[in-house]
Amino acid sequence: MGFLEQQAQEHGDGWHIPYFEPTAERRTSVMLKMARQPLAIGSPVAASIPRTFVLFTGKSADSWMTPIFGRIAARVRGARGWRYEERPYHHYPVTDGPEGVQAITELLLDLT
Repeated sequence: MGFLEQQAQEHGDGWHIPYFEPTAERRTSVMLKMARQPLAIGSPVAASIPRTFVLFTGKSADSWMTPIFGRIAARVRGARGWRYEERPYHHYPVTDGPEGVQAITELLLDLT
């Protein structure tokens, strides 16, 4: 059993992973199926939309998420049809305060 499945079993009735304090009251649980089920894009129009993967390397870089996002980053870095970016902020950049909000805003504007 992987880490996500274990967390869901221990804390989320087997199907979701709740957030813990201090931000739990402001966040929604992660659904376990979302983490397991690959996204399949069947529409050629949808498949033609540019895709970007952003790896946040800040505070969360030593968390349980690192191996998960690291595997995804390794797959998309240099892959055809993907733009790859790294930013030195937390996985959820708004928790880094105004700097994180500004950085993610600038990134989103750059992607449009």
